[in-house]
Formats: sequence, structure tokens, C-alpha cells
Amino acid sequence: MLVSLCLALVSVAGRAAAQGDEGFWVRPRVGGSLVLGGTLGEPEGWLAGGNVRVGAQLGEYFATYYQANLMYAALAGGTEIDDRDDDGDSDNAFVMWNVFLFEATVLDAISFGVGPSADLYEDCEDDVQANRGCARDSLYFGMHGRVSVGFGATDRGRRQALTLSFEAHPTWFDEDHMTVSMLGGIGFDLY
Repeated sequence: MLVSLCLALVSVAGRAAAQGDEGFWVRPRVGGSLVLGGTLGEPEGWLAGGNVRVGAQLGEYFATYYQANLMYAALAGGTEIDDRDDDGDSDNAFVMWNVFLFEATVLDAISFGVGPSADLYEDCEDDVQANRGCARDSLYFGMHGRVSVGFGATDRGRRQALTLSFEAHPTWFDEDHMTVSMLGGIGFDLY
């Protein structure tokens, strides 16, 4: 359903873009990045993967888009502090964040985005259940923040840019359990 909504938005945006660049306009927008980073909180570890962005540029300064983050996670296992039998096993997982971002661009190169996320941590190993975030395969609530700097051709609201990004992403596994992921990335944006 999320992908269908994004594709419909891009279709409408494409028709509106044909009307010209004067005043407010809507244009399709795509992008992607390779990312690498780590987590703070339980479970701790590192993440590596990529993301794809599809959405609409709303005039020169604003955008909204869906960003699918697909990553491999190597998470520290055995995180129970009182567990004397902690053997430090690691837990590997597939991570997918489904993010809807709202973005503002300043100085034609710096973008700030924020939005909600539905997070999935899948294929955690059964013998490492101390990682509460991996104790069950389920969707979790998350938030996503993204700051990017674009280097490349600009033409009043158009970009074909190489981007460097910093992304922060807290995920809430339950009321009192959260982990924060920090990612650095290199990619592109076209709109």
C-alpha cells in the first residue's frame, strides 16, 4: 500500500511538472544511498546497507517521499547485565525501515528531513533472546531524521546531486526499550 501511494504521488507529480517551473510546482523525485553506521542502546551493533527514495518535490524548497532502508545488522548478543553465563554471542538480523519523510532544503544544497517509520527486525537468532528488539519478529514504531548536503548541478529547484548524509533513527521496541541508530551515507538525488 505504501509503494502504491508513492507511485500515485509520482504520477500526479509528473503531470504537474509538465506545466512548467513558474510558481509552485510538483515534480517526481528519486534517490538512493549506501549507508553504514551503528546503534546505541539495546541491541548494540553495526548496520550496513542502502536506501531508496521515491516521492515528490513540492516547489523549490519542500519535498515528501517514502524511503525504504534495507540493511544487514550485526547486533551484540547476551546483553543481560546480570547474566554471568553471558557468552557475548552476536545476533545477525535483516532490518527494514519504512520511512515517510518531509523535507526542507535551504541554500540550494542542505536538506533537513524528518518523519515516522514502521521498522522491521527480522531473522534474529533464537538463542540470543536477551536482545529484546530481536525477541520477536514484528513491526515497531520509529522516527527518522536526515540531514544531507548535495553537490552537483542545481537549476532553481532541480537537482542532480551527489549527496552526503547523516541519519538518526530511534526505534521503540516497547514502552521502556529503545535503540538509536546513527548512519552516514553517500548517494544521489534527482528531481
